[in-house]
Amino acid sequence: MTVLSRAFAPPPDAARPPTTPTAPAPAPQSALERAIHAPETPFTRWLVRWRFFFFAGLVALLAVQFNGQWRIGLDSSIYRGVADSLAAGHGYYFAGRPQTQIYPGLPYLLAAMQRVFHTTSLLPPLILFNLLGLLTLAGVYQLIKLRYPLWIAVVVVCGVGMNSRFLQQPQEIMTDTPFLCAVVWAMLGWEWLGLAKTRRCMTTAIALLAGSLLIAASMRPTFWVLGAAWAIAAAWNVVRWRERRSLISLGLLVLVFIAFMAVDPRGRGMGLFNGAYEKQLLVILPDLPHRVMANAGTLFTHEIPEAFFSENLYKAAVPFSILLLIGAIVVSWRQPLWGLQVLILTAVMLAISDVPRYYLMVLPTLWLGYVLAILWLTSKARPVVRDLLLFGLFSLANVQNLGGALSLATEQHASPFLDKYKRGTYQPLIATADMLKQKLGPKDVAIGPMAQILSYLSGRQVVNGRLIGFDTQKPAKYPMLIEAAKPAFVIGPVSEYDKKDTDLYKLLLHGVVVPGKLVGRSGDLWLAEAKVVLPTGDWRSSPRIAKFYPVGPSRHANMSPQEAANRKTKADRAERAANKARKEIKAKRAERAAYLERKARKLKRQQNPSTQPTSLLWHAGPGPTFIGGIGGFASPAVLLSMPG
Repeated sequence: MTVLSRAFAPPPDAARPPTTPTAPAPAPQSALERAIHAPETPFTRWLVRWRFFFFAGLVALLAVQFNGQWRIGLDSSIYRGVADSLAAGHGYYFAGRPQTQIYPGLPYLLAAMQRVFHTTSLLPPLILFNLLGLLTLAGVYQLIKLRYPLWIAVVVVCGVGMNSRFLQQPQEIMTDTPFLCAVVWAMLGWEWLGLAKTRRCMTTAIALLAGSLLIAASMRPTFWVLGAAWAIAAAWNVVRWRERRSLISLGLLVLVFIAFMAVDPRGRGMGLFNGAYEKQLLVILPDLPHRVMANAGTLFTHEIPEAFFSENLYKAAVPFSILLLIGAIVVSWRQPLWGLQVLILTAVMLAISDVPRYYLMVLPTLWLGYVLAILWLTSKARPVVRDLLLFGLFSLANVQNLGGALSLATEQHASPFLDKYKRGTYQPLIATADMLKQKLGPKDVAIGPMAQILSYLSGRQVVNGRLIGFDTQKPAKYPMLIEAAKPAFVIGPVSEYDKKDTDLYKLLLHGVVVPGKLVGRSGDLWLAEAKVVLPTGDWRSSPRIAKFYPVGPSRHANMSPQEAANRKTKADRAERAANKARKEIKAKRAERAAYLERKARKLKRQQNPSTQPTSLLWHAGPGPTFIGGIGGFASPAVLLSMPG
């Protein structure tokens, strides 16, 4: 039996529910301990009695999501592309260049399955991922019931199993499900190692712990969250209590780290920062305070509620997020290895990420903390009131997740699947990939939106900012990275880059890549020749271009040079003749307009005599004045009556 610090270590065996009727009951000293080990109530007895019925429902709920189809995505395209390259013996490559970003665990697993089953079908890996999902639930059940009453284990397992993101990830070619399974069984190996009484039990626990840690390390960069929590908890126990289990775990962690660094195909040698994720961390460190301030708002209003409740809670999002983090702190006080993962992951999410599914790795701990926080808040309530509150708050999370699970099942079994999957977003990309197969050669490089998907579907080198290294360099060097990629073609329109590749979108708007002659079209997307224009200064300060459109192709691209010259001569003659004709027509129109104007003035004078001169004779006065009309002189009587 292990001896751990009271603050960090899990409670000793005596603090757990008695395994035999004769074992003495624990004497909890805090309100939370009394609530955890309180006598059974009708609600808790009901949960325990019907637990296998609930577990069967979870199996059915996971099975109903399965359809054997590929849920197309950016990351899964890279995993499949690298796996195809490995299976064909071409190395750790994607889109014609060495892959330095994704961790190697899943690509090697997919490549091994392709060779074993002699097929690129997704059916074997999808079946494996769903089995890993069931294995994860079994591990969560075994882990929680080691330290808590059975009814809490049932609640946590049901909460994890009904989470819509947990149900979705086994249906995708992603690392989330294998990684979560490895994390859960690594923690279970840690607990079994502390309870080992015989050499055989200890050997089994060490093997489980080492294997789970190695699998987790090969899957995702968030393994380092688990590694940091493990190092902190184990180092505390070693320094303060000289605990053998923690010392063994630290040794295994170091061995796993060395083994991973030695075989990591993303870099060469034992460099810690050879991979793109690690280089990205170095790039964002100077801007860390600004990123924390920018991500803090969405963390509590979107990411945590989305991960746990599978939807936005609006005004209730912040209170529930705080409740979940308080629960993680409570878990850290009782089981530091479990709870520290949530706190460290939250700090990482504040700094570098805004992806809610990253919380899937700590979902069991979030649920355990949720249960403990509610127990602590209702510790002074009567048993009946507490049961009602527990049932209502547990149902609040499960019902919302159940709605998401039903929506997922509806989407999974819609026909045709790709027309309904994400509202048919990827159907135009499939058609565009077919066009790229015809227009591009194997060595041609094209810049394109959703480049990972287009590259995998077409088998051509389609790149974007992420694939050419934007994540590992400062923005001022982006134009040089594009020039080093040597793109001969670009895919438009530019609006397609806005959501998934914002840095490349801005570069295109600033004229770093200029489209040339149009090569082909597929729906709203077009392919054109590309020219890279390096700006003299910082590209971000250069003016934006007026348009990003290709130049239309010639209708007579197959003519000889002499035929093209003759046709150009005829076109020039025709243009000169047309200009001359236009000038003649303009002159005739001007002459006709002048004639009509003169005629109109004459007609106006004839119709309105008052506007004409009244006389051709002058009379004395301040100024010369005509008397008489233009039609004839004044009468003799008038002339005689005039003075002078």
